[in-house]
Amino acid sequence: MPIVDASLRAGSKLAQARELRGLTLDDVADRLHVRRDYLEALEAMNVKVLPGRAYALAYIRDYARFLGLDAAAIVEQFKSESAL
Repeated sequence: MPIVDASLRAGSKLAQARELRGLTLDDVADRLHVRRDYLEALEAMNVKVLPGRAYALAYIRDYARFLGLDAAAIVEQFKSESAL
Protein backbone atom coordinates (compact mmCIF):
# COMPACT_ATOMS: atom_id res chain seq x y z
CA MET A 1 0.00 0.00 0.00
CA PRO A 2 1.59 3.29 -1.07
CA ILE A 3 2.12 5.90 1.63
CA VAL A 4 0.38 9.09 0.58
CA ASP A 5 0.12 12.41 2.35
CA ALA A 6 -3.01 12.17 4.52
CA SER A 7 -3.52 15.94 4.35
CA LEU A 8 -4.13 15.87 0.58
CA ARG A 9 -7.52 16.07 -1.09
CA ALA A 10 -8.83 12.78 -2.46
CA GLY A 11 -7.88 13.53 -6.07
CA SER A 12 -4.35 14.50 -5.09
CA LYS A 13 -4.02 11.28 -3.09
CA LEU A 14 -4.88 9.31 -6.22
CA ALA A 15 -2.32 11.28 -8.26
CA GLN A 16 0.39 10.90 -5.62
CA ALA A 17 -0.21 7.15 -5.24
CA ARG A 18 -0.11 6.72 -9.03
CA GLU A 19 3.15 8.65 -9.28
CA LEU A 20 4.70 6.68 -6.39
CA ARG A 21 3.97 3.50 -8.34
CA GLY A 22 5.62 4.99 -11.43
CA LEU A 23 2.43 4.88 -13.46
CA THR A 24 1.13 7.33 -16.04
CA LEU A 25 -2.51 8.19 -16.56
CA ASP A 26 -2.35 6.21 -19.79
CA ASP A 27 -1.08 3.14 -17.88
CA VAL A 28 -4.02 3.33 -15.49
CA ALA A 29 -6.54 4.02 -18.25
CA ASP A 30 -5.35 0.92 -20.13
CA ARG A 31 -5.49 -1.31 -17.04
CA LEU A 32 -8.85 -0.09 -15.73
CA HIS A 33 -10.52 0.54 -19.11
CA VAL A 34 -11.45 4.05 -18.00
CA ARG A 35 -10.99 7.07 -20.22
CA ARG A 36 -7.85 9.08 -19.47
CA ASP A 37 -9.81 12.32 -19.27
CA TYR A 38 -12.02 10.81 -16.54
CA LEU A 39 -8.92 9.85 -14.54
CA GLU A 40 -7.55 13.36 -14.98
CA ALA A 41 -10.89 14.75 -13.79
CA LEU A 42 -10.80 12.53 -10.70
CA GLU A 43 -7.31 13.68 -9.82
CA ALA A 44 -8.28 17.33 -10.38
CA MET A 45 -11.59 16.89 -8.51
CA ASN A 46 -13.38 18.21 -11.62
CA VAL A 47 -16.74 16.47 -11.35
CA LYS A 48 -18.22 18.40 -14.31
CA VAL A 49 -16.22 16.23 -16.72
CA LEU A 50 -17.40 12.94 -15.20
CA PRO A 51 -20.30 10.99 -16.75
CA GLY A 52 -22.53 10.96 -13.66
CA ARG A 53 -22.47 10.20 -9.96
CA ALA A 54 -22.76 6.39 -10.13
CA TYR A 55 -20.01 6.08 -12.74
CA ALA A 56 -17.78 8.59 -10.99
CA LEU A 57 -18.01 6.76 -7.67
CA ALA A 58 -17.29 3.43 -9.36
CA TYR A 59 -14.26 4.92 -11.13
CA ILE A 60 -12.94 6.40 -7.88
CA ARG A 61 -13.40 3.10 -6.05
CA ASP A 62 -11.71 1.07 -8.80
CA TYR A 63 -8.87 3.58 -9.17
CA ALA A 64 -8.19 3.64 -5.42
CA ARG A 65 -8.24 -0.18 -5.21
CA PHE A 66 -5.91 -0.47 -8.18
CA LEU A 67 -3.46 1.86 -6.43
CA GLY A 68 -3.68 -0.06 -3.16
CA LEU A 69 -5.48 2.70 -1.28
CA ASP A 70 -8.43 2.36 1.10
CA ALA A 71 -11.16 2.61 -1.54
CA ALA A 72 -14.03 3.27 0.87
CA ALA A 73 -12.14 6.09 2.58
CA ILE A 74 -11.17 7.71 -0.73
CA VAL A 75 -14.75 7.50 -2.02
CA GLU A 76 -16.13 9.10 1.14
CA GLN A 77 -13.47 11.81 1.11
CA PHE A 78 -14.10 12.53 -2.58
CA LYS A 79 -17.85 12.77 -1.98
CA SER A 80 -17.43 15.20 0.91
CA GLU A 81 -14.88 17.36 -0.92
CA SER A 82 -16.71 17.51 -4.24
CA ALA A 83 -20.38 17.38 -3.20
CA LEU A 84 -20.72 14.37 -5.50
